[in-house]
Amino acid sequence: MVQSALEWLNNRLKDIRGDIWRATRQGRIEERVSAYLSLMDKGVEVSFPDDEEPAVVAALVVQFMRMIPEGIVNVRATAALCAARDNIAALSVIVSALSSPSRQLLARLFAHLERLSTESFADVFDLARSLASHQIARFPEEGDEDGQQGPGPEQLIMPFGTIIRNHVEIFGGDSYTGV
Repeated sequence: MVQSALEWLNNRLKDIRGDIWRATRQGRIEERVSAYLSLMDKGVEVSFPDDEEPAVVAALVVQFMRMIPEGIVNVRATAALCAARDNIAALSVIVSALSSPSRQLLARLFAHLERLSTESFADVFDLARSLASHQIARFPEEGDEDGQQGPGPEQLIMPFGTIIRNHVEIFGGDSYTGV
């Protein structure tokens, strides 16, 4: 589903206006996402009509990623990404340690986001901020022993933005990077 959704979005980049990855509470988008999820629950293969709203397709991808119990990026990897900030070598190592399904999904997603930034003139760090806000990465439940709060979504903006800009280098030349 994610691959077909990102391909659908990539085929419409010239028509996308605004940040479709920004979190939204719009009723019509939530209703459309629920309808797609219901079809998927029934085992129906989902395809998107040409006139579907790109924000609906993006929200469906986000909802799918949120449903993964351990998250696309687990607690340990999230902390490492936050600490790596914009260090491409460190980000590459962290990404390579993710599970293969997570790595493949993220490679496709970050390749799409890079294309979106290039072809639709979206700001990389605005896209990174939107992605970080969706809670696809897992954070520790509590602070450390000193009562200090652990990393939060804001600390993912720099690493996510760096990954978007450098996704080919970070994910390698694997075939799944070219959505």
